[in-house]
Amino acid sequence: MDPWWSFAVEAQAIDRVHRMGQEGEVKVYRFIVQDSVEERMLKVQDRKKFIASSLGMMSDEEKRHQRIEDIKDLLS
Repeated sequence: MDPWWSFAVEAQAIDRVHRMGQEGEVKVYRFIVQDSVEERMLKVQDRKKFIASSLGMMSDEEKRHQRIEDIKDLLS
């Protein structure tokens, strides 16, 4: 699977595997190539998790600036 831009969407996809009545063990593996877009995507996800925990403290302008920085990080 490719990592998603939004960690919440990825978590939802993983959670769907764990359905009610699921009896077998479920493992999720991520294959990430070093120095790749996917690796940078995971860093963006980590930053977005941190930002989500402090959303009330950020202005709209700060949020917009952070999205631009996320895109720059992915393309660098």
